[in-house]
Amino acid sequence: MRLSSLLTLGLLACLCVIPACSDNSTALKPSPTAQPSGEIQRIEKKSQVHKFEGYVFELPVRFKSVETGDTSLPRNIKMISFTAPAGNVESKTPQESFVAVRMSDEKAVAEMRKAPRQALVNFSAGVSDGQGLKVLQRGELRPQRIGDQVIYVMPIVLSNNDGTEILGLAAASAGKDHSINIMYMGFSGDHVENAKEIESCLGTFEYEAK
Repeated sequence: MRLSSLLTLGLLACLCVIPACSDNSTALKPSPTAQPSGEIQRIEKKSQVHKFEGYVFELPVRFKSVETGDTSLPRNIKMISFTAPAGNVESKTPQESFVAVRMSDEKAVAEMRKAPRQALVNFSAGVSDGQGLKVLQRGELRPQRIGDQVIYVMPIVLSNNDGTEILGLAAASAGKDHSINIMYMGFSGDHVENAKEIESCLGTFEYEAK
């Protein structure tokens, strides 16, 4: 099954989660009064600018857009996805994947504002379950300020069927009438450095449409 189809299944599963997914992974619980810690460090390596549903952001040039060609998502959900090819040309699994989802849904926006960690737990569970991955650990929620908006970032560790660990990031921000959700997964390569680079990319995620 194509990566885009798996992502779609995960997103639909995420939207159908009632009640909310339980956070039973090993985790560092955030302070209930956590405040934005400041600007995310800007990306320094060569990057490419992308536009998506009123947002402008940068990703390293190794990421290439993936055509989903999938119409099974509800009309109020828009998705864009990217992959970075693996060093092994025979590998069918990309080295990294990055997906951004815009949800124009009052419930999703309210959940993000009220309980951002739980919203990210639900979203990351939906995407990972759809790809047959298991979440092993969710890290501390890290609120970051980008201009006048706040984006919540949560590191995650996942594993596939053979036990290989995958380092990822789940992130989200609530707009006036929508939420933007981001999921990054590093399947191979320098997991730590790549994740740091992607987190710096989140500092370029700005909403231009007014």
